[in-house]
Amino acid sequence: MPEINYYLKTVNPDKKGLKPIIVQISLDYKKYRKTVDKTKKKHWNPKKQRVRPPGINDDHNRYIEINSFLDNYEVKTRNFFTKCLEQDIQINEQVIKSYLAGKDVVKSKPLQFFEAFDAFIASKKLDRAKWTIKGYNTVLAFLKDFQKDMVIDINFQTIDLVFFDQLKKYAFEYRNIKDNYFAKIIAVLKNFLNWSAARKYITDSTYKRFSFSEKEIEVIYLTLDELLHLNKFEFEFSRHRKARDLYCFACFTGLRYSDIKQLRHEHIQNNVILKKIQKTQVIETIPLNDFAIEILNRYKDNTVNALPKLSEQKANNYIKEACKIADISTPTIKIENRGGKSKESTFPKHKLITMHTGRKTFVTNSLILGMNIKAIKGVTGHKRDSSFDKYLKIAEDYKKTEMDNTWNKISKQ
Repeated sequence: MPEINYYLKTVNPDKKGLKPIIVQISLDYKKYRKTVDKTKKKHWNPKKQRVRPPGINDDHNRYIEINSFLDNYEVKTRNFFTKCLEQDIQINEQVIKSYLAGKDVVKSKPLQFFEAFDAFIASKKLDRAKWTIKGYNTVLAFLKDFQKDMVIDINFQTIDLVFFDQLKKYAFEYRNIKDNYFAKIIAVLKNFLNWSAARKYITDSTYKRFSFSEKEIEVIYLTLDELLHLNKFEFEFSRHRKARDLYCFACFTGLRYSDIKQLRHEHIQNNVILKKIQKTQVIETIPLNDFAIEILNRYKDNTVNALPKLSEQKANNYIKEACKIADISTPTIKIENRGGKSKESTFPKHKLITMHTGRKTFVTNSLILGMNIKAIKGVTGHKRDSSFDKYLKIAEDYKKTEMDNTWNKISKQ
């Protein structure tokens, strides 16, 4: 089997200081090469044969994009040589040169459903956040379970309305999943099938009629009074103080916990956060209010991270404990929708608080306090109106309640 390596070409750099990255295929003491990209010498790691991340003061060097390409090209090349062996094609100079030139040498078999799904996920790793890819893999595992448990063969020829009905029955009657989770499964499945249709893996467009809408769910959040009470509460144990600070920071900034965990001192300049958001991969500018600055000042002596580090599981457990200790126990309704059936339960609020509700607390209280909607969306990165409307409804209900408790109360005296 030929050997595949990458190296930086020993030539003078171009006007931008870049040198060519070469892929080298070695066979029988002969070497065949092709330029695949460029980078600066100081950014190249010859031992790992990959591009290093830029330093704090360096410009962006596309290291994620380049390394992903190099990874995928290496896998693709090894798969190519494996197919040559499977089809009894002798790997020689002509075959390798044709491959490097991008010419077809082996006969490609059409990808099967799950092979295509793997390729779909691999293609999305270049421009999707880690949690999005994790969601794709979760849906892939669900579909594999569906095939195994229902003893059926999922392929591109059987993706029709009968398939959709079977999938829906399996989801609700066998797995008892929530409506909104099934809606996400269908959304990912249709995304994958659109990708497949563009590559002519599937020609029947029946899948476009698959539809299952998310149900509107209640927004769990802390009222302003609860938030300020929690922020000032004196906790005995450090784990509760740390979880409280992490949670309240989310409430005062609208940041997701995944971004708070990654927040470093260099991301903060002149009381403004400038950071690439993990989910969207977009650099956002987030101004800090006095409450958020006060929390950051508690940890100004931390060497790297701006805030304490806790795993999300521990943070969620500790913030529930902290809210219970602080007596944040307002009876709160939670509704579960499964297979069109609703189940309503009431819990003390502290049982429903997670790090994710910090972001919801920020949006809700910002609206109630009168912050401009466009400014809130600019801070949180909300793009879809549908995901924002539920917060507007809470704010409007709050205003009506306040009107009833003030002016309307006077009129009834």
